[in-house]
Amino acid sequence: MISAGQESSYRLLVVDDNRAIHDDIRKVLVADASSSEINAMEAKLFGDGPEGVQSAAFEICSAYQGQKGFELVQAAMREGRPYTVAFVDMRMPPGWDGIETIEHMWREDPNLQVVICSAYSDYSWSEIVQRLETGDRLLILKKPFDNVEIVQMAHALSWKWTLQREVLRASERRYRALYDDNPAMFFTIGTEGILLSANRFGAERLGYSVEELVGLPVSMLHADDDRTFIREQLKKCFHAPHTVHRWASYKMRKDSSLLWVRETARVVEGTDGKPTILTVCEDITEARNLSEQLAYQASHDDLTGLDNRREFEQHLQQVLQTARAERIEHALCYLDLDQFKVINDTCGHVAGDELLRQLGSLLMEKVRKTDTLARLGGDEFAVLLENCSAEQAYRVANKLRKAVEDFRFLWEDKSFNIAASIGLVPITEASGNMNNVLSMADAACYVAKDNGRNRTHMYHEDDVEVAQRCGEMQWVARINRALEENRFHLRCQPIVPIGSGENEGDHYELLIRMEDEDGRIVAPGAFLPAAERYNISTRLDHWVIDTAFNWLARQPEHLERLSLCSINLSGHSLGDDDFLIFVIDKFNEGQVSPKKICFEITETAAIANLSSATHFIRTLKALGCRFALDDFGSGLSSFAYLKNLPVDFLKIDGVFVKGIVDDPVDLAIVRSINDMGHVLGKRTIAEFVENAAVLEKLREIGVDYAQGYGISSFRHQEREGNGTLNRG
Repeated sequence: MISAGQESSYRLLVVDDNRAIHDDIRKVLVADASSSEINAMEAKLFGDGPEGVQSAAFEICSAYQGQKGFELVQAAMREGRPYTVAFVDMRMPPGWDGIETIEHMWREDPNLQVVICSAYSDYSWSEIVQRLETGDRLLILKKPFDNVEIVQMAHALSWKWTLQREVLRASERRYRALYDDNPAMFFTIGTEGILLSANRFGAERLGYSVEELVGLPVSMLHADDDRTFIREQLKKCFHAPHTVHRWASYKMRKDSSLLWVRETARVVEGTDGKPTILTVCEDITEARNLSEQLAYQASHDDLTGLDNRREFEQHLQQVLQTARAERIEHALCYLDLDQFKVINDTCGHVAGDELLRQLGSLLMEKVRKTDTLARLGGDEFAVLLENCSAEQAYRVANKLRKAVEDFRFLWEDKSFNIAASIGLVPITEASGNMNNVLSMADAACYVAKDNGRNRTHMYHEDDVEVAQRCGEMQWVARINRALEENRFHLRCQPIVPIGSGENEGDHYELLIRMEDEDGRIVAPGAFLPAAERYNISTRLDHWVIDTAFNWLARQPEHLERLSLCSINLSGHSLGDDDFLIFVIDKFNEGQVSPKKICFEITETAAIANLSSATHFIRTLKALGCRFALDDFGSGLSSFAYLKNLPVDFLKIDGVFVKGIVDDPVDLAIVRSINDMGHVLGKRTIAEFVENAAVLEKLREIGVDYAQGYGISSFRHQEREGNGTLNRG
């Protein structure tokens, strides 16, 4: 029952050599739509059909020989319009009989439902089933036909086909949903590297539609530098088809952004029987980015973004190996900022951090791409110059130093000039291990600082200055052992008034001495630089204060006549809050009055720790302590910083004092320091007074006190000049 223009739902094929049979089936199944007889019969027999299907509409094709019927089935399969039901006669001479025809048709279309038209005279049912090896796709329609039987048979088979089709469609929808919407990317790849299929989720993750992806070479999903790797992986899959292969790579989206995936692949048989590769890709971009971020943080400095010390040392280790194995020359620059703490103390750590960030960017612009620039910590940077001779390295180091020197740091309303000292060490096949090279670079940097700062010192063989610096490291262990074995002493050096002649009471400075393993006395100039350099000077300051206070507490008569005991403090102690608490606790014990103690700090230490020094001084002055600024005149900005330091005494550096008799410049410097000190309300002390002529000049100038080995004629010499305090 097909209206004009209506496409039939079901296609029937009648294969019978008797034309009358074709006519009978056609008359019954393809009647006029107004035929009340057929409509009534259908309604009576079946009512409504499967969901969405009212009574069936048939298109009937005819073949009068078995081979012709097979050809029609072939053509229908090629067109994608297979037959639903085939009515096949058992006996069709000449040519194939019904069973042969069915066998051929089923090879072409295994889903074809078959109605065998037979009078049972030629074949038995058991024989048919046995020959065709199945009965689930067969029904028997006995000749001569009954109209109701034909309709019933055709509809039963067509509705069965409809239900099967709906089940298949539902199954396909479920499969499609599972395949397309699975949160993993599925691809199949042919032997030529062409994408044969992709699920919707995978295509969308790459920015494509499925139709756009299918047919593309898989290499199009990879950047140039990754294509060789992918081709090799696909070759491995085809060479080992029974193995599951795994790798990580990145795929390139349509917008050229990258998507990192973990890919699992194996070879499967395609619909055409050829091997194809099925790959399942899991998006690991977020995990990869996190991993890269963690790796970056582990190898880079948080503040500047440069390599950190750990990463730099790994590079240095590799460079040392290549220098030995390939006899290639490299160089190491160790850069330390001069007066960095001034900015930290005057502007705060935020300003100091910003300075380091800006300098990191500045230095990165000045080094080659093959060089390694790192921040080692604090204000220390290092540059590893690969394939670089000593002469080239020296030029590079000076270029870096000059760049820092020309840089001006602006913070709020302040402007600062920056400078750097650089230690340079050539790396050759004869270089030692990593620790030795770093120690030499560090020592060379400090030699540059000792020689006036803002300069480069290149280490060379027999470098006495660097050797001396390296030797300081050996002093660290000796100092620690001497502290453990209590092999330090304190000696007194008197400080006497000049001119007045009045007895103000005992006034002296305590000087520390170390006794070596053989009992010899070691001068402080041998071990104090190492103590300062390697941050153990605060331990010595602890020992000095403990020893001095304990000794004074045991000498009540001496303490009574004591005017002032001067104790030196290191720059490290000034910035140590725990040390300040320790000193306050010692005074709180009540054995020694704060008014009896004067703490001496060097001008350079005070400037380097200005805010810490000011806080330290004000705190202890509030208790009654006094302070002296030692080695005054040797610093870089003495007059500018003096106003900010609430000290009681200025100790004029002995470098100037020694020459005041013969050198008019030294005399003018000492005179100006003395006059300035008096204007500021501070008393002055001249150091290194070695003879009477110097003493007389100091008296003429008006210096208040003198200290040194040349004043032995004064009244304090016999009593305290060479005195030694008992060890605590």
